[in-house]
Amino acid sequence: MTLEDNHAHVIEQLLGKDWAGLEVLEQDGRLLFPDKIYRRKADGTFHGQDVKLQVPREPDHRWARLEARRLASASDPPLDPDRDRDLIENIEAMCLVSRCMRDPLVPTREYDPDPEHLEASWDKSALTQIYEKLDRLAQVIDPRPETIGEDEILAVVAAIVKARSILPLVVYGPAAQNICVVTMADRLVNSLVSK
Repeated sequence: MTLEDNHAHVIEQLLGKDWAGLEVLEQDGRLLFPDKIYRRKADGTFHGQDVKLQVPREPDHRWARLEARRLASASDPPLDPDRDRDLIENIEAMCLVSRCMRDPLVPTREYDPDPEHLEASWDKSALTQIYEKLDRLAQVIDPRPETIGEDEILAVVAAIVKARSILPLVVYGPAAQNICVVTMADRLVNSLVSK
């Protein structure tokens, strides 16, 4: 089973199926999701190459950042960390894709362990699509709740005021955090308008 590439619906596809329906494989305590990386053929159609996607963890992100810095300083001429920040961020994204895109036949092995070779072998749009899917998969396995009720919003607002910090929001996932912040902003504007 491969995720359809209607970008807005990938999370809904994931949440609408159980792990068995998604053909998720567990390898060494990591979940591997089957997918494809696409290449456009001369006739205009797309050909998908099977891959497994491993949700990145913090050590993967650290490795990608360190590897990107190494590659940036080894380039000729070396990239400047300040002036070429966007280019180094692109290298970091390719390093993360290289680390987390796994061989479908031997999932313990990276699909292409050399980020520079991977980047030279595939169009940027195909690699960007994989990078975005890794981000969506990380959201799907996030155990934090994505919904927040009216009473919970009031409790979170009270906790924020008491703590003088937004840290009480971190127990919720990004969608619930967004709902809470937008609700607070909406109520503030309505309160100001009513005055």
